[in-house]
Amino acid sequence: MRKPSRVLLLGIPLAEAEAQLRALGEVIVDRQSDLKKALETGPFEAVVVAAGASDTAEGDKRRRIEHEQFFELMPDLLAVLGPDGSLRRVNGAWQRLLGWSPPELVGRRNTWLLHPDDVGAVEKGRQVMMGGEGRFNEEVRLRCKNGSYRTIRWTALAVPSEQRFYLLGRDVTEERRAEGLVRASEQRYRVLFNGSPIAKWIYDTETLRFLEVNDAAVQTYGYSREEFLAMTLEDIRPSEDLPQFQADLAKVKDTEANLGIWRHRRTDGKIIDVEVTALPLDLGGRKTRLIATRDLSEQRAYEAQLLERARLSELTADVGIALTRGDTLREILQICAEAMVARLGVTLAKIWTLDGDKRLLELQASAGSNLELDGPFSRIPLDAASLISAMARRRTPHWTNSVADDPEMGDPLWFARQGFTSFAGHPLLVDGQVVGVTATFSRKPFSEAMIKALNGVADAIALGVRRKLVERVKSDLEAQLRQAQRMEAVGSLAGGIAHDFNNLLSVILSYSSMLVNDLLEGDRMREDLVQIKAAGERAAALTRQLLAFSRRQILQPRVLDLNEIVAGLESMLHRLIGETIDFATFPAAEPAMTDVDPAQMEQVIVNLAVNARDAMPHGGKLTIELQQVVLDAAYRTGHAEVVPGNYVLLAVSDTGVGMDEATQSRIFEPFFTTKEVGKGTGLGLSTVFGIVRQSGGHIWVYSEPGRGTTFKVYLPSAAQQPKAAAPVVENPAGLRGTEAVLLVEDEQQVRKLAHAILARAGYQVIEATDGAEALRLGASGPRIDVLLTDMVMPRVSGSSLAAQLVVLRPGVRVVFMSGYTDTSVGEQGLPPGAVFIQKPFTPDTLLRKVRQALAEASKPAAPQLAKARVMLVDDQLVMLRLLARALTQYDLVQFTEPGEALAKLREGERFDAIVCDVYMPGMTGPVFQDRLRAIDLEQAKRMLFLTGAMLGQDMSEFLEFNLGRVLNKPIDLEALRRAVAGVLSPRPRLGDSGH
Repeated sequence: MRKPSRVLLLGIPLAEAEAQLRALGEVIVDRQSDLKKALETGPFEAVVVAAGASDTAEGDKRRRIEHEQFFELMPDLLAVLGPDGSLRRVNGAWQRLLGWSPPELVGRRNTWLLHPDDVGAVEKGRQVMMGGEGRFNEEVRLRCKNGSYRTIRWTALAVPSEQRFYLLGRDVTEERRAEGLVRASEQRYRVLFNGSPIAKWIYDTETLRFLEVNDAAVQTYGYSREEFLAMTLEDIRPSEDLPQFQADLAKVKDTEANLGIWRHRRTDGKIIDVEVTALPLDLGGRKTRLIATRDLSEQRAYEAQLLERARLSELTADVGIALTRGDTLREILQICAEAMVARLGVTLAKIWTLDGDKRLLELQASAGSNLELDGPFSRIPLDAASLISAMARRRTPHWTNSVADDPEMGDPLWFARQGFTSFAGHPLLVDGQVVGVTATFSRKPFSEAMIKALNGVADAIALGVRRKLVERVKSDLEAQLRQAQRMEAVGSLAGGIAHDFNNLLSVILSYSSMLVNDLLEGDRMREDLVQIKAAGERAAALTRQLLAFSRRQILQPRVLDLNEIVAGLESMLHRLIGETIDFATFPAAEPAMTDVDPAQMEQVIVNLAVNARDAMPHGGKLTIELQQVVLDAAYRTGHAEVVPGNYVLLAVSDTGVGMDEATQSRIFEPFFTTKEVGKGTGLGLSTVFGIVRQSGGHIWVYSEPGRGTTFKVYLPSAAQQPKAAAPVVENPAGLRGTEAVLLVEDEQQVRKLAHAILARAGYQVIEATDGAEALRLGASGPRIDVLLTDMVMPRVSGSSLAAQLVVLRPGVRVVFMSGYTDTSVGEQGLPPGAVFIQKPFTPDTLLRKVRQALAEASKPAAPQLAKARVMLVDDQLVMLRLLARALTQYDLVQFTEPGEALAKLREGERFDAIVCDVYMPGMTGPVFQDRLRAIDLEQAKRMLFLTGAMLGQDMSEFLEFNLGRVLNKPIDLEALRRAVAGVLSPRPRLGDSGH
């Protein structure tokens, strides 16, 4: 609003003028009679002087005096200028305001004082007024005497008739300075308001309408300035927050205040948290508020990142602690899964590990919305069409925040039912090898930081799994060693008892059979003898099981297809297991060729099937599966006794009650059973164990309580075609004969029994108490058609006797008899073409075996090479066992003390090859060879050395003498076999010089 002008009226008779001025409504009239006093109340926009009623000289004088006083005392600048702009008269205000005295100014042109930038405008105005325009108004800057400038508002009146200008100048310097400050303040306000990075606006407190918004608000909220000015505060609040907004608004006071954190809606619909500060403003009587909002989105995101990092650090710490604890692998992985759920906020976490056969991923831990370890995902085949197994095969992680759009996620309906939107899976890798898989499912998206953290967690879990597996392998190996030692001890005891008992049973059964045959039907004594014989036969069956467990029975292996064995038993097994059990067989795609005793393998399959049947009293499922598999060096990590190679796998699985670890540790022990008293002998599985191990195979059990059992039998593959079974003489026209039989048996009772049976049947019997005596008889004695010999005898074994006798008597046929044989023979089986009879035997069985051997008499017996004798010398017992297992085709003699081995050589013992360690306590291999040179140079040349250390320069002579006959440890078994064969080739036939 324009400020009213002030007008000074001097003189009394001005009532009419005063009335006219007041009628204007925009003037303030100050009526004064004293000029000096009036001027002190200034300033005024105009001064009106009454002329007065008197025209006398005195009156004129008085008026002139008043005019002079008025001119001098006027606070504004007054001046009279000539037409050229020169100053003709100035009042005292010029000196008071600018510092210039009237004498200093009069005569000078007014442009002399003007600011250079204002000269042009003033000159132009002067020329215009002189041309007839009577008034000029302008603001100019006049130079003060001290050099500064002051802003003067000019009002000029031209009187062309008098050739002069009248000037009235009002100093407006301070006024313009104040206005400049206001403008600067407004400009600063605009800069601070619009340039602020914080979103700000001004709104009307009554209508809540936006009045002004800054650029930051436009950028933060996404609305244009025009959209903002058409909206109210309610338009940026979520609809659900409006009731609370009205309540909060009512609490806002008319003072500056922090209103806390409110929720606002952006133009894209996103809800953001903002911190609001309000400042009340009065804009010309209009109540408004200045609002400043600080978007907390980045802060909240940063805080979330910090929280996420803290949780990830806690997760890493939890996993690290879990992996260092001494719990079982399953308990450790369960802690890890629970830590992922707790620290990452995922809904479900699962961890699988790869089984020992590297064929199945087994669920070990589950945490979150599903704690079950059973179900469709508990055992996932590695070759299955699932994302879990695919990650393991590809060895790459997989994650997505949109499972519905990911084609690899499988069943989208399952994810929808569970409410899962995100998935992250990682293979557990150690040195590039898969040991398991982790999977996490979530109802909120995964951040990249979480994925990176899960990568690290997966690596840590993988190392922990490997460490636990190594510990478990070590523990298992130790347990296997203890179990093997225990089984070996029990087996030795069982085998020894069975051997002695078989000799007794042979006497009992044979004599009872002969007596039964001598007595007539109906004889009371005959019936008693029949019962004695039946009891003896049951006892003989038990001893055969003991021998099978102890691996000291004689096997008659041949190459066969195990598929055919299983197929042949299938109908019998259906009857055996009953109708309540589903039974299925899955033969191998190709012939499952292996070199085993068919009857013994049938016993293995039947025993395992019966064991499975007993584990499913209420029904279930039994499967027998055959496969061709390869057991590599990695598999040997947990199964030290396995020789890598091709195997036939026989897997017998049931869905029965399963077994705990304690039961599994004793399952193969003889007489151990979990059945009720009277329901089993405890020899079924121990028999299986013995047959499998004696056949060169391995057997392991996999079971958990309530989850069934699987027995896996691994038998070495054989490349040959199946061998036809040896002909058996069944019910010949007569078992009698007149041929000469050399009977060799160190047990007197058994020898007498066999002699009696053969003599009754018409055979000529020549007795020998041991192998040495038999060889003397064979070298110079009477005719011999059949050699009937025990296999285990002192000094010379039955197999060695037979090998030497067939050279002395090329046409002789051989029948072996034994309750067991020593370990080496038991593992080798029988020599080619030999006939075997198991003790205890009946007279008919013995005679049938003799006739079977003689039935092949027409076939010329090819001379056989004597079995090479190989001495093994190594101070490490485990090394001797490894060498013996690799060289089963030879007659082996083992020594842990080199001095004892050398003593045997001094006694005249001869060997075709000697395998010796280089570094042994007490005597090194080179020293051993030097001493053997003095005894027998030829045997010293047939030595093969093993070493686990580098040989120094001092060994040059030793290496030169044994060129090509030094093998480095760890031993390659195939290389070892080739090296031994090289030492043995060529060697003389039995009976040649030196043998």
